[in-house]
Order: sequence, then structure tokens, then C-alpha cells
Amino acid sequence: MSKTIAIDFDGVIHRYSEGWKEGVIYDPPVPGAILAINQLMYAGYSVFIFSTRTPKDIKRWLKEQHSNHLLYMSQGDFLDQYFPMTTMDESIMKSEQDINTKLQFKLKCISVFDKFWNDKENIGITNRKLPAAIYIDDRAMVFTGDWTETLNKIADFKTYQGAK
Repeated sequence: MSKTIAIDFDGVIHRYSEGWKEGVIYDPPVPGAILAINQLMYAGYSVFIFSTRTPKDIKRWLKEQHSNHLLYMSQGDFLDQYFPMTTMDESIMKSEQDINTKLQFKLKCISVFDKFWNDKENIGITNRKLPAAIYIDDRAMVFTGDWTETLNKIADFKTYQGAK
């Protein structure tokens, strides 16, 4: 069974320094977010991004600003742009700088009909809660089985942004 990691978008990938701001995606990524997603994918995890935002808006933001544009080129586009300056043997897509700043995997909006995400080739994007081994979220609290403890923690809960 493959392990699936679900990653919240706002506050975890998108810096979200000013809150919702009428739904505009305005900030750069949280430092290290792109590298971490690449590392999870290279380690063999299935990764999907979840949010209350529309998946297409998130995909557009990631694709236009934070994805390796070579992934979205046709072979002809690639050759027109890079031949004869480079060869296919060079590791263009996996340079250290690109792995730190650009997603190295294609993005796919998850269909409303999909009940699971276990694709290891693409990063999924959804606005639904799908099954996952781990959820990474800046607004989550681990439930330990004790409601009294949970209720006591709620009053003092802060996101990492609010704890600064």
C-alpha cells in the first residue's frame, strides 16, 4: 500500500501572510515548501494538495510561478527552445536550484469522482478531504482521544503565524 501525504495549501505551501484577502493567491511559497514536496515525491509518496480554494486556481499559481515549465512543454517546444544549446542527456530538470524552487512533477486537479489519490507521478490538487496517511496543516490539532484535553487546547491554539 502506498503512503499518501495530504498538504494544506494556505499557510503551508502559500505563505498566506495576510489571510484570505478576497481569495487572491498573493504570496510566494513558505520557505522550503517546494523542496519538501519534491523530496516527498522522489521518496515515493503520493502527494496531494488540499484547500477550500478551487483546484484550478492553485494549479495555475503553482504551474505559472513554481513549476518546472519544461514539464508542460511538448517535445517540439522543448527542442525549439533548447536545441542546439543543450542535449537531452543533460540534467536540466533536476538541477539543485530547480529542485529547491520549482516543482519537478506535473500537477493534476483531482476529479470529483476520484475517492483516493495514490498517483506517484503527479501532484494532485483538490478541495475535498481524501484519505491520507498524514495530513500536514497549519490549523490542525492532534486528537489524543481525550476531549477534555482537546477542549482545553482549543482556547490557546495558534497557527505558527499567530505564535510569532
